[in-house]
Amino acid sequence: MRRRRLCLALILFALFPPFPGSEAHGESWRRSADRGTATPKASSRTSSKAGAVTQARFFARRRLALAVRHCLGKPYVYGARGPTAFDCSGLVQWLYRSAGLKLPRTALEQGRGGRRAGPGLVFGDVLLFRSRASPSGWHCGMYLARGYFVHATGRDRGVIVSALAPRRSALVAARRYLA
Repeated sequence: MRRRRLCLALILFALFPPFPGSEAHGESWRRSADRGTATPKASSRTSSKAGAVTQARFFARRRLALAVRHCLGKPYVYGARGPTAFDCSGLVQWLYRSAGLKLPRTALEQGRGGRRAGPGLVFGDVLLFRSRASPSGWHCGMYLARGYFVHATGRDRGVIVSALAPRRSALVAARRYLA
């Protein structure tokens, strides 16, 4: 129960940052002096197409967050692709499919696809780890926020949220599929 509340809080933080200037949405924000609220910066090059792209990203993130919430606690089964059971790469692939995006099937392929994530991880980044416990030698998960990620960890625990800090040394790549 405690992990579910933590996951929900992380998802909400990723979708609705508590302060202006957060990189979670990838937009520039400025403080409105008259109302004291955060509003997007006005730009002479802003078009309806750019607004539609931003809105589409927001809804993709929202669908991704709802899918994460749905998957918590599901069992781990090697080779499973959901929605009743998952392995690590099957979980990430299923999460993105629920948001309308196609990802490769295996952890290694997911770690090679997309764009390289910069030094700052954002909600939805795919993390690739070396793993001695995995039959393939690789493990993957999806970054949530504030140093936590979701992954299908094994038969004993299934789909859980874990802290990234203890696994930082095994992290090989972080890939961004949500632009």
